[in-house]
Amino acid sequence: MSECVCCGAIIPEGRQVCPDCEIKTRKNEERYNAFVTYPDGERHFGSGTMKEIAKWVEVELLAGADEFHMQKVKAGDKHG
Repeated sequence: MSECVCCGAIIPEGRQVCPDCEIKTRKNEERYNAFVTYPDGERHFGSGTMKEIAKWVEVELLAGADEFHMQKVKAGDKHG
């Protein structure tokens, strides 16, 4: 057994953070809305954390998207 690096709770070996602290951290992460545009004008939309958006945009750019826009979601906004 190991201890959570955030709160000291006992957690299974191999984890660094307990489930409660992991959930709290995710709730506090900044979220973003983004879209990519393809040469034919088609747009694909996505939302998530910076890390999630980065992965999504990489896939879209490899698929041929040629433009990318991103905006931070305001605190309390239900969209995103």
